[in-house]
Amino acid sequence: MEYEDRRAVRDYVRTLLREGGAGAALDPDRLAKTAEAIAEAAGRSFLVASITARMVAGSDDPANADDPQWRNALPRHASDAMREDLDVRLKADAPKARNLLLPLAYARGEGLPWEDVWASLATLLSGERYTDADLVWLLQSAGSYISEDLDGGRSVYRLHHAALAAHLRESNGPAAADDAFTEFFLGQVPRDREGHREWDRAHPYALRHLAEHAAAARRLDELVTDPRFLVAADPDGLLPVLHMTERERGRQASHVYQLTAHRLGPVPSDDAATALAVTASMARARWLADAIVRHYSVRFDIPWAHWYSASTHRRITGHAGPVMSVALRRFRERMIAITCGDDGTVRSWDVERGLPAGDILVGHTGWVMSVAFIPSPDRLLAVSGSSDGTIRRWDVLGGRQIGRSIRSDAGWVMSVACERIGRRTVIAGAYMDGTVRLWDADSGTPIGEPFKGHEGRVTGIDLRWVDDRLILISGGFDGTVRRWDVLANAAIGQPLVGHEGGVNAVRFGTFEDRVVIVSVSSDDTVRCWDSASGTPMGEPMVGHGDRVNGVAVGWADGSPVIVTGSDDGTARRWSFDSRAETGPALTGHREPVNGVALGRVNGREAAVTTGDDGMVRCWDLAEGTPIGDPLDGHTGGVNVITRAELDDRPIVISGSDDGTVRLWDLYSGDPWGDPISGHAGPVMALAITRLNDSPVLVSGGSDGTLRVVDLSSTELMGTPLANDAGWVMTVALGYAAGRLLAAVGSIDDGSLRLWDLTSFSPYADPLVGHAGPIMSVAISQDGDESLAVSGSEDGMLRLWDLTSARAAGDPIKAHNGRVATVSIGRIKGRPVAVSGGDDGTVKLWDIGSRQQVDVVTRGHDGAVNTALLGDCFGNPVVVSAGSDGVIHCSDIAEGRASSVDVGSAVLGLDLADRGRLLVAAQAGIACVRPREFSGLRRG
Repeated sequence: MEYEDRRAVRDYVRTLLREGGAGAALDPDRLAKTAEAIAEAAGRSFLVASITARMVAGSDDPANADDPQWRNALPRHASDAMREDLDVRLKADAPKARNLLLPLAYARGEGLPWEDVWASLATLLSGERYTDADLVWLLQSAGSYISEDLDGGRSVYRLHHAALAAHLRESNGPAAADDAFTEFFLGQVPRDREGHREWDRAHPYALRHLAEHAAAARRLDELVTDPRFLVAADPDGLLPVLHMTERERGRQASHVYQLTAHRLGPVPSDDAATALAVTASMARARWLADAIVRHYSVRFDIPWAHWYSASTHRRITGHAGPVMSVALRRFRERMIAITCGDDGTVRSWDVERGLPAGDILVGHTGWVMSVAFIPSPDRLLAVSGSSDGTIRRWDVLGGRQIGRSIRSDAGWVMSVACERIGRRTVIAGAYMDGTVRLWDADSGTPIGEPFKGHEGRVTGIDLRWVDDRLILISGGFDGTVRRWDVLANAAIGQPLVGHEGGVNAVRFGTFEDRVVIVSVSSDDTVRCWDSASGTPMGEPMVGHGDRVNGVAVGWADGSPVIVTGSDDGTARRWSFDSRAETGPALTGHREPVNGVALGRVNGREAAVTTGDDGMVRCWDLAEGTPIGDPLDGHTGGVNVITRAELDDRPIVISGSDDGTVRLWDLYSGDPWGDPISGHAGPVMALAITRLNDSPVLVSGGSDGTLRVVDLSSTELMGTPLANDAGWVMTVALGYAAGRLLAAVGSIDDGSLRLWDLTSFSPYADPLVGHAGPIMSVAISQDGDESLAVSGSEDGMLRLWDLTSARAAGDPIKAHNGRVATVSIGRIKGRPVAVSGGDDGTVKLWDIGSRQQVDVVTRGHDGAVNTALLGDCFGNPVVVSAGSDGVIHCSDIAEGRASSVDVGSAVLGLDLADRGRLLVAAQAGIACVRPREFSGLRRG
């Protein structure tokens, strides 16, 4: 601890001398000189002054501040002060004190516990035998060096200054000490009859901090490949060191743990084990999944999966809506992200732990569009801009607003940026009225005149010193990028023109000693410009399938990299040198990606992305590929899944964004035959039937066609049926009037279309009634009655008589928001419709009475994309899944429920035999088995 005020140090030294008894031996003049000499030797170090004063006060040798030799011998560093103090006061017992203090020098967290730990570690590190009696002596003899604190409700002890720990570590190798800590705590863990460590009975210090010691001793792999340790360990201690694993299985376990960490809070061990086992199966770490299953009662297991995880990433939840922007800064050894969203809040996160870093910052009365850190050496300060027209400054860790809001008459604040000019910090704001305005960060007052030039709103800005000029760049709705000299308050050169849509974000970067500008646009492209000349650098980068919203510039594996986020739901990495993508897109967000920031997380270059799905995700930039073997399967998200019998063998059928339909063996998960192609875009709907005694697959896609395929030969039957109402979102098959009909819901006009698959022609005119696109349709056949049930974006369920091709009764208000899924089942012989919606609920409807029977679940955190009714030993069970990646199983009769998070938005479900659930998700397909519902089958 250091102080600028030497007088304060001197006065404190004088007080310590008096309290220590030196005041009686020294007259006031000599006391003052002694205090002055000690303060002068200590400089600005309060610690050195404190130790030296106590040493002098307790010494038998008189102080003589007039003696130059005495003054020169005074300690000037903490290590010297501690060494001399122990030698002077304890004499021959000084080595004993150092040995007993040594474990505290290597302790992690809040400190080291006493019981059965401290004395044993001192013995292990020094080779001398010590007991608790020696610790009592230490506290009496050198207690001033030790602080007592609480950690998890237990007393722990630590050295009260880091300089003391550094002094004690000087003569001991840290790797050897950490190895001793690791060996000691491993030896303390009880074992079961088979010799396996029972980590749930381990010392709390080991669960919190052993991973840190093991990582320093290069023994982390030994811990993380033990499934019981992963289940019991404190994530706060394990997550920051996982990048230090060295062997393949250690890296796999690290990957699995990072993907699962957000679900490993204070939950029962079987729940944590289930989450880890599921993730391990999806990540192809089958050895780890099998080891977990051997030791825990997991609630779900994964017989097989074809699952894609673009890279090791962490998912952080918190915002109640779209997350618009993100910024990163390393502060006091923690990587902190700040984010903002349309929920009106600014939030902070410890990225390496996936946990909030401070309180939610509240004050804006509209959407918060942008955040940035304010440069500060010793405080974590941030600035935000909002649709409420204000810029607000925040003490991030203090959880409070600083000063008054900065207001103008320029409308929404679309983007903010900060930079220092000497001792002054400048805040730049981009506004809806087409201006960029500068503000003093301390006073909140305007600086200079607004920058004017854009036609329409300014959507992105960045600030950077280039040589001796502070340059601001701006991108606008008019499709231009502009440069401004902040100190001169003037435009630089001509606007940079090339984008064919609005520019949504701009960033500076440095490549080969050149300062460049990177811009992203609603024209789906990424462009680079020379900052000095304003000329384009190469061709635009093309790869995103929709508007590009965010961009960050940095380095990965020693090469310059650009990372972008788009409305297509992906983040992409681009090499500046080749202008090409450096690997697969980072998929995981369920909706548009808005913000991107780069930083170093857990020793690796990382990207943090934010999206409309309310998620903050952290990605390993260099890894970019899944751990394990290459995947053999779809190359895009899987939208729909079903099953059929083929050659007396049960098979699974999936349809994907990659435009293909694939077949899989139900029991092994192995591919069955070649992919079925033909659709010119994503496959959104599948249905199975038999026609002319052959198994037939009907598929619909974004190309607006319905394709009928003979599964035995995979040949197209007839010509594709052209649907003139846009994307085919859903299809259901059933019989009416002796004909096989396909009921088709489309995205454009909200009508239900009926096709006669016997003649491959329309059965009737489109059925009109919904006020929005039809998202799902199912067919109920009860005796001679054939009814189609459709669900729409208008929140309604409608029933249609297929024989007469007319509406069957009034519409039913089913959900607040979109009805995403409808299916049919039976309860006690009566046909029941199951619906799920954007409101996160699943509901049951009696088809005969048109009445709601039950609300099965309100547990989904987001839209329910798929739900169906099954049977488990005679009890009806509703299975549902949605955008939150959670699969719920609910026994209606007994009230039992079980759920599992598969880590990716689930888009489709089906039930197979032997209690198997077939899952279609953005990350791929999987076979999931709920152990509590082992008899689950189609209802």
